[in-house]
Amino acid sequence: FNTTNAGTDDLFINLTKSSASAMLEKMKALDQSGQNPFESSDPNNPKNKEIIGGIFKGLQSSPSFFNQPVNDEELKISNDNSKEGKIKYFMLLNRIISEKFNNPAHRRTPEQMMDDIKADCFGGGSSLNKKLANFYPEVVKDFLSVETPSDFVSLQKKVITHYRSTAMIYQMLSNCSQDPMGGYMATQALPDLAKETVDLRTLLEEKYMEVYSKK
Repeated sequence: FNTTNAGTDDLFINLTKSSASAMLEKMKALDQSGQNPFESSDPNNPKNKEIIGGIFKGLQSSPSFFNQPVNDEELKISNDNSKEGKIKYFMLLNRIISEKFNNPAHRRTPEQMMDDIKADCFGGGSSLNKKLANFYPEVVKDFLSVETPSDFVSLQKKVITHYRSTAMIYQMLSNCSQDPMGGYMATQALPDLAKETVDLRTLLEEKYMEVYSKK
């Protein structure tokens, strides 16, 4: 999907609908095996527990769910692979990062983040997650505008993919009360997101030093 020109409702998958489809498939399988899929709606019923457990297991086994692909056509690719061209690329990335991420309002402690998640899932109120869900697509838009040396296409795709994933996760968190399954999956993805953020920053720093140190 393209986060630069699509509406929010078109950008993000409603995971509850996906899980409902999976539930129907499970029920169909029970019916075809001669069992009554409508025997009980009690979540403590062993058959229902097995169905629900299978759905969650299937969702949890898809770590690539949040990794949205980036096409070459979306990038501004340059044939300038000179040292100067590459340093310019890093300077543009750094400018975006400095301008976008120096807002203290976007910083939270883990405890504050958990309070916001609870508010989104159970309080029905608007938290910082909603603001971030709208903020990160703008970050992606800015990164897509950066002219990228062809040697760094793979690196640029990692940057875009990371922030698209971040936008999707915060959108699902902010929509938790309407889409609890999506909120659950987004919460599960947060530790990996934090690690990926650190890994990406380290990678960018290493690539910059690699270019800068070349004669």
